Amino acid sequence: MVNATEYLDQNYPKGNRSQIIELDISHKSLEDKFNSTDFLGLRIINCSFNQLTGYFWGWRSTVEIFDCSYNLFPGTWLFVTPFLQKLNLSHNKMDGIKVTQNAITHFDVSDNAIFELDLSESGNLQILNCSYNPLTKLILPDSFDPISFDCSNTLLKKVETNSFIFDCQTGTKIIRNTASSLSSSFNSLNNSTIVGIIFGILGFIGLCVGLFLVRKKIYCAKEQSYLAY
Repeated sequence: MVNATEYLDQNYPKGNRSQIIELDISHKSLEDKFNSTDFLGLRIINCSFNQLTGYFWGWRSTVEIFDCSYNLFPGTWLFVTPFLQKLNLSHNKMDGIKVTQNAITHFDVSDNAIFELDLSESGNLQILNCSYNPLTKLILPDSFDPISFDCSNTLLKKVETNSFIFDCQTGTKIIRNTASSLSSSFNSLNNSTIVGIIFGILGFIGLCVGLFLVRKKIYCAKEQSYLAY
């Protein structure tokens, strides 16, 4: 095993770290804590497949893609990362994650020890994998309508949002208000038909009244002509 700090010191001189945009230290048999405080311009970081147990955030304001899967990170993590889009923390030992001020679209936190997960501030979320956790509570943004969602092998029975109900045990997704939408469409059709009939009747009555007035006018004209003679 290799100490993470020593590896960085040997391979990434501190004078050049601020210019590095992408850092890939995956599969390096690294252990202990990972310190990135000198990497001020990082956009992408991959520290997966190591045995890291801690970290120091030095790039949280710029990072967009972060993959630290398959490590030994314990405890609770807090992410305050406004530009973060893809986050992979799967296969660790974390029991809690809090993500705020983010633009996350892809989030994988599978195979951890998380009981509660609050993603209410992740309004751009499209892909979520929280499987293989002892999850009992999952808070999602109101707009959550994912491309891919996996909550299997958790303690959750179902997840409900404004747009769907998802059965975590069977993987079944039911679109909300389908029956209501059909009923609404049917009612709308009936209402349109009724309105059409009413306008048709009114039009017919108007036509009859018009013909009656025309005939009456003609009759009066003939009667006046007869009296003139």
